[in-house]
Amino acid sequence: MLTHAEDYGKDPKIKCEVCGKRFSRMKYLKGHIIRVHQDGGQRFVCDLCGKEVRSKTSLRDHMLIHQGVKPIQCPQCDKCFTIRNTLKSHMRTHTGVRPYRCEECGKSFAQKSPYKIHMRYHTGERPYECDMCSKAFVCRASLNLHRRRAHEVA
Repeated sequence: MLTHAEDYGKDPKIKCEVCGKRFSRMKYLKGHIIRVHQDGGQRFVCDLCGKEVRSKTSLRDHMLIHQGVKPIQCPQCDKCFTIRNTLKSHMRTHTGVRPYRCEECGKSFAQKSPYKIHMRYHTGERPYECDMCSKAFVCRASLNLHRRRAHEVA
């Protein structure tokens, strides 16, 4: 039997047939399927904002945002969070860990979202298009800024 450290370093070999994510153990895949793909991959939609999530649990967690409930506090500072994974990402601001590294230029990121936006500069992907002039942008914030400046849209 492998120790936890040995097992942790192994390449994940077990693949989810629905989304392609890989796992080192079958029990992790099973948990993933229950959490992410339960109910046949059905999407659950928030009645308040229209956000789509993949599980009832995720929808329940999302609803806390609308209720203003933030039960999870950072042990290092006063910030509070609705979802544990958000705290996990936030903790990188304290530790300095930057796990998302661009293979093109070497720049690293603490959060996945800025990394994904950065990668669009390399790939040329611009998924956010202005409905007034068809100019496209790598992130929604850039599109919104463009709309305010170029088209005077509030």
